[in-house]
Amino acid sequence: MLVEDDENHAALINRAFATESHCRLLVTSTLEQAKSQLDLSSPDLIITDVKLPDGHGTELLDPGSDCPTIVMTSYSDEKVAVNAIKSGAAEYIVKTAETMASLPRTANRVLRVWRLLIDQNLAHERQQRLTAILEATPDLICIANLDGFVTYINQAGRNLLGIGKNENINRIRLADFHSPADGQKILSEGIPCAIREGMWTEETTFLSLNGEKVLTSLVLISHRNNHGEIEFFPPLHAIFATCGRPRNVSNILPITIR
Repeated sequence: MLVEDDENHAALINRAFATESHCRLLVTSTLEQAKSQLDLSSPDLIITDVKLPDGHGTELLDPGSDCPTIVMTSYSDEKVAVNAIKSGAAEYIVKTAETMASLPRTANRVLRVWRLLIDQNLAHERQQRLTAILEATPDLICIANLDGFVTYINQAGRNLLGIGKNENINRIRLADFHSPADGQKILSEGIPCAIREGMWTEETTFLSLNGEKVLTSLVLISHRNNHGEIEFFPPLHAIFATCGRPRNVSNILPITIR
């Protein structure tokens, strides 16, 4: 949506967007018209002049909005534009024939950055929710990288394995908690097989915190993204306890390239 009261400027910008087949430009000339349109539908992007006949375009800035805003100013209004950026505008331009004609490129760049930020925020929120779930479960849950080193382990797992809350886990291998023979088999056979074929299963022996040997059904799974690259996948080490002592462990070890 373009909010511009200068007919010549609006015409120039409209011609620039006319060459963008994927864009539909809705032109409004007043703040009231823009607000009325926003009540009806939400555009992907707002481009607004700072000075409008009935107010300032900066009134369209909404911290909770799901679309970015580009603010346009004259040279004398550049300080206003900087303040608009601080208030949440995604970008500003000083109006010239060249900058207005190149607005489609500016708009595409702003939208790419905006969507990237949204994706990052969503990923962060999902990670926080997942971490909360993993930390609340009584089961041992961990993630290991391509070399078998643990990159994450929840508190239940730390408790079981005797790993301190602040202890660095980057040099700990999942194989360290199995018998030497099984540990070597995980590193030499299991991980390569999981990378090559997607999964490897084997009965192994897990060494609990008190030194007890526990029969383990071990499953190593490698998860690939859309580009065929191996990524980590939420793993599960389900600890089935009797009288507080583990009697069986099912391990799912995801593989990730670091």
